[in-house]
Amino acid sequence: MILNRSAVQLGCYHRAKYVAGFSRDKRSSRRRSTLVCSTEEASWQSCRSVAELVVKQYVKEGNVLGLGSGTLAASVIEVLAAERESGNLKAITCIPANDTAAVEAAIQGLPLSDMAQHSKVDLMFSEVDEVDRSNLACIFGRNIGGTAPVHLPIPRMRQLLACSEHLIALVDDADKVVDRLAGDIPVFICADDWETIAEEIDDRFLGDAEIWRRPSKGTANPRGGDQPYLSSAGEHILEIRFDDTLRLDGNADVSYREIAEAIEEVPGIVAHGLVVRAGITAVVATPLGPQILEQMQTVWSGDAAAD
Repeated sequence: MILNRSAVQLGCYHRAKYVAGFSRDKRSSRRRSTLVCSTEEASWQSCRSVAELVVKQYVKEGNVLGLGSGTLAASVIEVLAAERESGNLKAITCIPANDTAAVEAAIQGLPLSDMAQHSKVDLMFSEVDEVDRSNLACIFGRNIGGTAPVHLPIPRMRQLLACSEHLIALVDDADKVVDRLAGDIPVFICADDWETIAEEIDDRFLGDAEIWRRPSKGTANPRGGDQPYLSSAGEHILEIRFDDTLRLDGNADVSYREIAEAIEEVPGIVAHGLVVRAGITAVVATPLGPQILEQMQTVWSGDAAAD
């Protein structure tokens, strides 16, 4: 049986395309999801190698896990299911950060829960759009080239991340590991009077970035076009679009924490996609196999609880 395209696209990550189907596992009557990744950056095998490393090295019996988004995150879910089928990791609990992860985890037979039942998450894993190689600050939730089939529920992901002791940032391309973050930061805002909020953000980043409103499909523009994106909770997404690296008041050496605080100080901000905190490990898919990056620079004390 082949899933319809809209259902499959829920699990896609930016430029990734999926062909998804189900086959009967000979050892079990449980349906097994088969994902075929057709990305420019990583083959199915590199996805699988990253997932196997993450599960083997970081997941422990009894852990409460946060399930994020992306091609690599979907592969981790598959490996978790395979481990459980082999008799391991029977006591793990999974909390999805989005509906896509919830559907995939349910298909794979993983035990699901929610944040109402668990105030602490041992480990969260999610694909990110870009990561700083030194302190592993990262950005997620971008709509690269207007090709993302869905818009990540950043507020829900931030809530889960705030409860997580450790984040595994999954990276599908080594080129996304950079010396300094650049590009855009997605920001969820209250829908009421969105222009006032956008103007306040614009004033704060005047000369450093432009503020664009994300449409429901296609690329962003200053006003979001004829069909601006509106979440089920009534939120818009703005994009703080830096011409070059992230900066504040013209200073390209300012800390990411200061940039995050400048965003969060604006009334009406619900959540944003810049993650600055301690307790991050990046696992990068490369042609030579997975590469693990640990934080080389100590983030200052305020960052540990930044989320």
